[in-house]
Amino acid sequence: MAVDGTWFEGDGGGVGPDRSPAVVRRRKDELMRRAGSASTVREVFDLLTTRLPGIVPYSSAVWTAADPDSGLPSSPTLWEAGTSGNRRRWRQDVARVEVGDYVALGRIARSTRARRARPRELRAVLACENSPWALVSLRREADERPFTAADEQLVAGLSEPLGRQVRRLVRAGLRRAPDGRLPAHPGLLVFDTRLDLVATGDDVAPWLSSLGDEAHVASAFGLPVPMWVVAAAARALQSAQEGGHGRVGVRAATMSEQWLFA
Repeated sequence: MAVDGTWFEGDGGGVGPDRSPAVVRRRKDELMRRAGSASTVREVFDLLTTRLPGIVPYSSAVWTAADPDSGLPSSPTLWEAGTSGNRRRWRQDVARVEVGDYVALGRIARSTRARRARPRELRAVLACENSPWALVSLRREADERPFTAADEQLVAGLSEPLGRQVRRLVRAGLRRAPDGRLPAHPGLLVFDTRLDLVATGDDVAPWLSSLGDEAHVASAFGLPVPMWVVAAAARALQSAQEGGHGRVGVRAATMSEQWLFA
């Protein structure tokens, strides 16, 4: 039985002891079949939460689209909290202490398909034709066994086919016609060196609302700031501190099927 209470098809059910090559292969085939019929990137992420544990078990995860040019985390972003019984839940309000780990995801976009960042964290890139389209962090609890080279290989094998599906969905959803409901001027967010939001422009709220329900960091202004925006600010700060130009650009797909540039 999958962690959300649904049964896997064709293998008698059970994430449990039966992870033989034949069973894992059937589960991978079923995962890809369903991913091929998904209509949004978020649907792909939801699908992975119910199907991937039967291939590579984990306790919690971060799923985020990526800007294919910069490789930085983008939208949508979903945090999958630890399990409670057989149920998983999405976290929207993410603690600031976790921003650093999230920012680190963007560093693997050009390096490898999957690798063990720590004994109990496996990071992966869903890429197509060498362009990153999504980033993944899978985690296990301290009392669970560490990820193995076999786990890494299994996840790496999903990178290209899932990356192709994410790219298909992003490209299919984008259009060039402007959304008349959005402001004519850019929105402004000003962060200090601690990545706290210290000022905003009048037009920023509609732009953020266009992203839909996102994993976010709470701010003193009562404005939920998407995690990927905080990550972009962190990367810009890092660039400036290292003597660079301090500029970072990230694109994200909005609900109205346009690119939003930050």
